[in-house]
Amino acid sequence: MKPLAPISHTARVALGILFFVLFLATWSFATLGGYVSKTFLADPLTMLEEGYDLLTKHGFLRDIGITIWRVLGGFTLAALVAVPVGILMGAYKPIEAFLEPFVSFARYLPASAFIPLLILWAGLGELQKLRHHAAQLKMGEESELRVVIGDLCPLPDMLGLLRRFFDGCPGTRLHLHFEAIAGPWQRLFDGEADLILHHVDKADTRLEFIDLFKVKLVPVVAPNFLRFPISRSISPDQMRD
Repeated sequence: MKPLAPISHTARVALGILFFVLFLATWSFATLGGYVSKTFLADPLTMLEEGYDLLTKHGFLRDIGITIWRVLGGFTLAALVAVPVGILMGAYKPIEAFLEPFVSFARYLPASAFIPLLILWAGLGELQKLRHHAAQLKMGEESELRVVIGDLCPLPDMLGLLRRFFDGCPGTRLHLHFEAIAGPWQRLFDGEADLILHHVDKADTRLEFIDLFKVKLVPVVAPNFLRFPISRSISPDQMRD
């Protein structure tokens, strides 16, 4: 390398990509290798999983859309004011002389300094939402509820039960999911569900449960699967053995 010596476009792109490759490799080595605690820095795979959950389960895309809308809205309003004023200042010297001292003073102020002032003046439109959320918490209502319905539950009965509950709590946002076999338990134990409608092991001390329905199961076996002749008097215990 020589000081100030130009490089080709291909080399510039390759070096730029190389930086991110080395950055990711160092990050992975430090976190996946156990040299840095996850409390202080998560590994890249965890970051990808959390990012996917934010986008697919927690409505992060809506938050991104609201942020973009506010940025574009602010830029549009600023342009509608600034462009005509700038044209007038350039065309008419009295207007320039009138506004130039203020413009020269304000241009060096950081834009972030105006944010608290603008919030106090115009607000964010969130006050009513915060009041509603506070009223929910005061009454002991959940602001949102993550419910998982298992594959053995009678679906019409379960949905009817949930509908009656949410008719009485219209401010609670429902996140409804359907899982099979051990899926509801896994979501509950992983902290991804607040309530599951599924069969449970009543001896498991980690669970608090209420009996809602009795579900009748009809055992079915494939032809020639059992080692004894099939009759009408066959019992579940015989099938289990």
